[in-house]
Amino acid sequence: MKLKKKRKKDKGVPALGVGWYREDQWPLLLQHSADRENLNQTYAKWLEMVNKKMEDLIVADFQPLKIPVDVHDMVRWCRGQGIAMDGEARAAYVAMQTRAHFG
Repeated sequence: MKLKKKRKKDKGVPALGVGWYREDQWPLLLQHSADRENLNQTYAKWLEMVNKKMEDLIVADFQPLKIPVDVHDMVRWCRGQGIAMDGEARAAYVAMQTRAHFG
């Protein structure tokens, strides 16, 4: 895959956590998501979409970081927060995991 721009290696490139789901947990994600109609219905379609977004972020001078998401943990976190697991909650969870992982 050829990118339009090379990724900058300096520390001035902003990092951005991207939630990275496992194929075996995709049905669980759909089952627990309040907005499942907004999600890709297959892991393959999601993977195609997220890889394109990763390329777009690199071209836009971001450093996308794959943040592994365990859907079981995310479901527990949402329940503990008393919130529905929707796009906003998933983004908040990934942001929290990114901060925890990269400080």
